[in-house]
Amino acid sequence: MVREDSSEMNIPRRGRRGRLASGSGPAVGRQRTVDIDENGVYYSLSVKISERLHRRLGMACAAAGTTRVELIVGAIEPVIDEILEKHGIRLD
Repeated sequence: MVREDSSEMNIPRRGRRGRLASGSGPAVGRQRTVDIDENGVYYSLSVKISERLHRRLGMACAAAGTTRVELIVGAIEPVIDEILEKHGIRLD
């Protein structure tokens, strides 16, 4: 008969993040890059938005068939370029 604390009972168990106790498991979260950078340099940006904007953003993404990051970056890039051009700043 096998006792509960026996080594035969040490089977891998799934932890909080769905990984085996003995494995490294999947990376937490996904990193996305939306625009193209010649040098491959990207920076993280954390933004807090209201509940109302969060809901509206989710609905817009579902309607457009895109991710939130893609929608936000796609919307702000032209505005950024316009502002820089207006002030005579060229980054070519």
